[in-house]
Amino acid sequence: MAYSANSPVLLAVLLSATFVLTLPFGAWRARCRKFTLKWWLAIHLIIPVIILMRMWGGFSYSYIPLFLASTVLGQIAGGKIKQYK
Repeated sequence: MAYSANSPVLLAVLLSATFVLTLPFGAWRARCRKFTLKWWLAIHLIIPVIILMRMWGGFSYSYIPLFLASTVLGQIAGGKIKQYK
C-alpha cells in the first residue's frame, strides 16, 4: 500500500513513531539531574530525526504542533515508565 504525502494514515504512523522513538529519551531524561548537559541532550537529540520524518512525510510547518505534542507525550511517558521500573 503506497501512502501519499499528507495522508492521514501516514500522519498517524509518523506521530506514533515519534511517540515510540521518544520513550527511551524520556526514560534517560528522568535519570538525569535537571538542567545538566545530559538532561538537555535527552530532550533534544531526537529532534533532528523527528524533523526528517516530518519532511519525509511531506508535512508542512503547520504540522509541527502535532509532532511537538507527540514528542512531549513520549518524553512524559518515558519518564513515567522509568519511575515504575
